[in-house]
Amino acid sequence: MGRAAAGVGRERVLDASLELFAEHGVAGTSLQMIADRLGITKAAIYHHFPVKDQIVVEVLSEGLAQLDDAVAASSAATTPEERAWLIVKGLADIMVDHRQRYSIMMNDPTVGPILAADPHTAATFVQMETALLGPEPTAGRRLAVAYFLAACNAPAQPALREEGSISAEAIHSSILELGAHLLGIDPALVAKADQRDRRAG
Repeated sequence: MGRAAAGVGRERVLDASLELFAEHGVAGTSLQMIADRLGITKAAIYHHFPVKDQIVVEVLSEGLAQLDDAVAASSAATTPEERAWLIVKGLADIMVDHRQRYSIMMNDPTVGPILAADPHTAATFVQMETALLGPEPTAGRRLAVAYFLAACNAPAQPALREEGSISAEAIHSSILELGAHLLGIDPALVAKADQRDRRAG
């Protein structure tokens, strides 16, 4: 057991954790369950992750890094409208690129406080919301942003969680369309950004 435990790397721990989070939720998954899934001792898990919260952040790290990139691109944009659109597009990309992880993040009530306790992630969320709100947001704008962020949770709901139930393309395009509509983003800007993305691709 000792040698087997020593040979289990962080990635295997994270893969097993993701599977268990999807099956039982974060709160319903213990470190012992992760160890049992891998056939190792709980001490071997502690070797990589002293607390479960660290596993949660690491499991979601790829999507969070992509959000960091979207926030960075948004902060470099020249107009409030473009800043908001880059966040909308970034969220749509994350939802399809990291669909299982996104479902875990959006549906498990224990995940929000864990991410909020991570200073970097909390700061990223604040920057994201600031970009969506724009300068001196009105009450109407705040409502529009709230509606949009709530809509981003919809594709992660249990009825739509299975890959075959709704296509990634449908999710992506609907979030873009809804974001542009709710936030009043000029269709010309959207078309211009799409052309730029096609040239870059």
